[in-house]
Amino acid sequence: IARRRAYGERLHAGLKGLPGLQPQGFVAGALPSYWFYMCRVDQNVLGPREEFCKALVAEGLNPTAALLERPCHLWDVFTKKQGFGGTAFPFCLAPHIEYKAGLCPHAEAIVKDNLVFPVNEFFTEEDARQTVEGVRKVARHFAGQKHAVRGRQLI
Repeated sequence: IARRRAYGERLHAGLKGLPGLQPQGFVAGALPSYWFYMCRVDQNVLGPREEFCKALVAEGLNPTAALLERPCHLWDVFTKKQGFGGTAFPFCLAPHIEYKAGLCPHAEAIVKDNLVFPVNEFFTEEDARQTVEGVRKVARHFAGQKHAVRGRQLI
């Protein structure tokens, strides 16, 4: 875990302050294990996340443009209240709760604008340096262009 943490902290330090990127936050006192490293893309600054991700891949990096296709509360098991053994349990205990879009706006926004980088205990300091350099290069290029993605802002 120490090697994953060192790599993640290197990414975190190197990506802070870039225009249009919001690195993940942490609870005070937390020691993350960095299963992955996530940041959010302000598409008004950097343009469409998918295009930004493609440019990172062209730089030799391996980000993923979405951790999940939809937030967990919108999975069928919740929206259709598919309980244990074909029953409605435990959903029947609180039938007034509806799992639908808008229930968790922060989670829904993150799904639409997150960018994820892998973290591995075998990644080196050189890997971290190249990742930070590549992201910085692409972010600066994209931030220099005009983008208008209406109705989208980081929460």
